[in-house]
Amino acid sequence: LFNVSRGSFMPSPNVDSCVVRFDIRDKTPEGVTDEKFFFKVARGAFSQRRKTLSNSVSSSMGIDKSIVNQAIEQSGLPASVRPEALSMEQFITFSEALRKLV
Repeated sequence: LFNVSRGSFMPSPNVDSCVVRFDIRDKTPEGVTDEKFFFKVARGAFSQRRKTLSNSVSSSMGIDKSIVNQAIEQSGLPASVRPEALSMEQFITFSEALRKLV
């Protein structure tokens, strides 16, 4: 929504900040067939900061890495993709591909 300068804090940090707003949706995004699985994949993907999608989903969900890699490939994503680089549509496509493989 707006930036907040480092001078607004005491003691002053070494970075500027910003205020963001999150709007909670009333329903699951279109294309998600299993809401519980989708959110489990989302939690797993973002549970290990700065890891690749393959490593974070595999280790957090206990799914064999080759299966996760297969879902990534079927989704048309690069093997080294990180979760934060995905659009909502790409994440849904990946989640649905993974759901069909497990």
